[in-house]
Amino acid sequence: MSDKLTTDLARAKGVGSAKSGAKHWLYQRVTAIILAICSVWLIFFIKCIIGRDISHFVAILQKPYNIAIIGILVIVSFYHSMLGMNVVIEDYISCIKFRIGLIIVLQIFCITTIAFFVVALFHTQLM
Repeated sequence: MSDKLTTDLARAKGVGSAKSGAKHWLYQRVTAIILAICSVWLIFFIKCIIGRDISHFVAILQKPYNIAIIGILVIVSFYHSMLGMNVVIEDYISCIKFRIGLIIVLQIFCITTIAFFVVALFHTQLM
């Protein structure tokens, strides 16, 4: 009965944000800027590789700065996609158990893919 006597503002005060949206928003913007910078490098890298044989590609790929930039590109792109998919899942999946399950599967997928890529990158460096 006391709920009927309160104003809309008083009812909405306890239903505010979870205080994590600003950090999430900032992480998405920072990763987007890093991806834009790495994408410019990737375009020039692909342009230099076109028309060359595979041994030339591996020789260029084994340079430490190329490995570092490709590693940063893949890690940041998977993290950026994980952030975006988290938002989509949280916004559009109404069943809480299914939502939590999807988020856990998404995070496991992204982490294992990043781990396998880093191992493959170091394997390429050692060859």
